[in-house]
Amino acid sequence: MGMFDSLYDSDEREWQTKAYENQLAAYRQGDVLPELEHHPDITDYQVEILSGKDVVENGELKHMYLDSFATVIGNKLISIHDPRNRNLPRISYSGDLYVSGAEDALEGDLG
Repeated sequence: MGMFDSLYDSDEREWQTKAYENQLAAYRQGDVLPELEHHPDITDYQVEILSGKDVVENGELKHMYLDSFATVIGNKLISIHDPRNRNLPRISYSGDLYVSGAEDALEGDLG
């Protein structure tokens, strides 16, 4: 999987992203995040994050992957595991900015 950085929510659940320096850094709500490497002028955005959760289904332990968003305002981590806020730019898990229209296509909102 390679290197990533971790964001920790208030329940200490780890959420991962490769949008930053990928140095196994740990960030919590209120921490200042590194600038986005390819978009240092964007300081207010939502970034895709990934976590995991073990659940029991039909008596069998399964690992589920969860994806969500972290909200960043002024390069400060405001909150984790948020619904999508379309008023903020969307940054991919790997740190890329979604171009205009791409998010709609991804979400199937072309009509």
